[in-house]
Amino acid sequence: VGRSIDWINGKLSFDNTSLEEVVRRLERRFNVRICIESKRLKQLRFTGNFNRNQTNEDILKELDIENQFAWRHIYNQIIISERSVNNQKGKTNY
Repeated sequence: VGRSIDWINGKLSFDNTSLEEVVRRLERRFNVRICIESKRLKQLRFTGNFNRNQTNEDILKELDIENQFAWRHIYNQIIISERSVNNQKGKTNY
């Protein structure tokens, strides 16, 4: 019921949700294809709430609070991959 109310109010809510499922919901919300290149990343779990004013970029930044992945845009697609050792410190996404 709570998830339905959140949907009506334009919110995205996750409770111990895999990145794979988060991505499915972001794809529907933002009409974009998102590909996760790592099995490990697909299994990461997230809990949080996002409002209708946040972009897919805002949400990805918040999900990556532990600096575990990088993403890049290619046309209407977002590719999520493991963050390389050389790119651990910055929030630079390619």
